[in-house]
Amino acid sequence: MKNYKAKIEQEKYYHVYNRANGNELLFRNDVNYKFFLKQYQTYISPLADTLAYCLLPNHFHFLIKIKSDKNIIEGSDILNNAKTSDVLKTSDVLSESFRCFFMSYSKAFNKMYERKGSLFIPKFNRIQITTQDYLINAITYIHLNPVSHNYVKNPEDWKYSSYSAIIGNFPTNVFKSEVIELFGDIDNFIEYHKTKSAEDYALKMNLK
Repeated sequence: MKNYKAKIEQEKYYHVYNRANGNELLFRNDVNYKFFLKQYQTYISPLADTLAYCLLPNHFHFLIKIKSDKNIIEGSDILNNAKTSDVLKTSDVLSESFRCFFMSYSKAFNKMYERKGSLFIPKFNRIQITTQDYLINAITYIHLNPVSHNYVKNPEDWKYSSYSAIIGNFPTNVFKSEVIELFGDIDNFIEYHKTKSAEDYALKMNLK
């Protein structure tokens, strides 16, 4: 049985995902999507490398690799602001960083739309990815999410994912060189996404 609340450890890969509470939407327009990624860059990117992501109206997915403890210590505002007597483990820092990330977005979203209450389902899901095969399939699953949910016919048509950043020639915070290396080259990356479906990975991981 998969552990959907895996312990967060340094230099490990994780598929992180969550959704909105009930029938609520996380993103109602382009401004919301962009602000969410901006807050992600502020709270999570200093602590984790991003290999893939996809934002859909009511949920999101990220594939991340946690940085080393040394880099986490240097990059974490949570540690820098902690009292010298505080002892925080990597898992504590990452969990707190995600909590602050979600809270910052929720507060801004609630203020913009004059709503109250929790926006996200509590305790985000994270699955540790332990093999290269699962890593490749997780990246593909994330990019094919808009296709499987019938938002677009091709992954490159959805602008709120890392797919276009990986195949494009513009600057990105996604670690595209590591992703392309996993697939062998960019042609294999594109071809793999054409021959697989999101359901393949979902069935393997028993995603809920």
